[in-house]
Amino acid sequence: MREVVSYGLEQESAAAALAQLLRARGVGLTKDEGPAGEHLDRDLTNARDQLRTALLDRMTLLGSGRGEDRDLKPDLERIGNQGLHLLHRLVRETPALPAEDPGQAPSDVLGMPHQSPVVTLWREAARSLMIGTHDLARNPHPVWPATPTRPRSASSAAHWYLLHDAAVSIEAFVVLDDRLEAAGLLANHQHGAQAWNLRARRALASTVAREASWAGTDYSPDLAHAATPGGPAAGAVRVTNFDSLGVGENRLATLLTPGHRGRDLDFDPRRELGIGMTKTLLARQAELNFNLAEVCRSQPQISTLAESFHRRATQLLNVRGHLTSLVDVVEHIPPPGLAYQFTELVRAGQTLPQWGTMPAHLADSVNAAHHNAARQLAKAVRRNSSGPRSIYARSLDSGQLAPISTSASSHGPLVQACQTLINAPSRAEGRWANPVMRQALKEQLDRSPTRVRGPLRRLDRGPGDSLERP
Repeated sequence: MREVVSYGLEQESAAAALAQLLRARGVGLTKDEGPAGEHLDRDLTNARDQLRTALLDRMTLLGSGRGEDRDLKPDLERIGNQGLHLLHRLVRETPALPAEDPGQAPSDVLGMPHQSPVVTLWREAARSLMIGTHDLARNPHPVWPATPTRPRSASSAAHWYLLHDAAVSIEAFVVLDDRLEAAGLLANHQHGAQAWNLRARRALASTVAREASWAGTDYSPDLAHAATPGGPAAGAVRVTNFDSLGVGENRLATLLTPGHRGRDLDFDPRRELGIGMTKTLLARQAELNFNLAEVCRSQPQISTLAESFHRRATQLLNVRGHLTSLVDVVEHIPPPGLAYQFTELVRAGQTLPQWGTMPAHLADSVNAAHHNAARQLAKAVRRNSSGPRSIYARSLDSGQLAPISTSASSHGPLVQACQTLINAPSRAEGRWANPVMRQALKEQLDRSPTRVRGPLRRLDRGPGDSLERP
């Protein structure tokens, strides 16, 4: 098993690096003469180019980059719907390497720490954004709808959440890029026509970020992580703290989702959940949700989530109560990796009291992950106990087995209990995402004025001093 780094952790890391670079006010390099100074400048611009590429890749993943942004004029009444393509255009119009210069490979630029703290920060921001995009693209199940046609619908809230992260990162990039350009570090890059000046570009990015924050109320993307090669067992997630708890629950949900349930040739009833393991999963997941409800009650910042965890635990036990008279029709072999992941979550429930307080910025995503796992478990019970492919049977008082009746009187309560759990809201009303470092980056941007005029100069001082306007 492995420790998992998720999209949310990578985005937090990128935000922390960008915020530190913004606080430096200039580009952060001291005055160096000769080859050493040129080498340092080149390392910085190489890292900057990788950051630009990472942002373009992120916007392409989110659905832009297919020409929709060409000659697009901002419309304040439609700024939210235009945001994806406007952000892509903001990055695309920044200085780029000449066409004949392919630049360096990411592994050559981002692989090792640098002697300069400033270059290291640029590299950290680029690397974290790249890995975060990879986590989103290779997550075992889709993070958001491929084409969100109704931006404010619940189904695309995750897409808007990701767009907010991208908008804030892009605003930080255009501010930092302007500083590099003013210091003459982008003289060898191609400077195409830009539709807007820096003030307008910042206004566009911040407006899109604000619009996205209103609709981006699904925080589950923070738990996205790239699938591990080698099958489900190899991808089991070790759960040792609140950071990995949500990732582990989402992994459980993935393992509970059938890959080809509707295709006759791929359906094997022995690979479905047996009734014994189903009952155990329901009981242990209910216990874990009860424990998390107690954790939330003890912390005023996240106390509103206690009701969600408690309600979910009660619903899980309700489903389990309807399974008491059901037995397996055939012997079952659990899906690969499910037993490993389940064991990790059981151990997490036992050690949860030793973890201390839950970080407030993780509470919503942990709640969403448990909701995801509970829904998939309820769906598994519903499909395995109903229809012509039912793999459970009812045990009669005589000791004989009988098919599960589909009449409302005998089978209805189980289906209704499953449906109630599937349709339950995933989070408490009024909860908003508050990732610590991303919030700090947004606040730092609000305090960072747009450069008015005049070039930046190097200060001939010690390491860590910044470039400032004369």
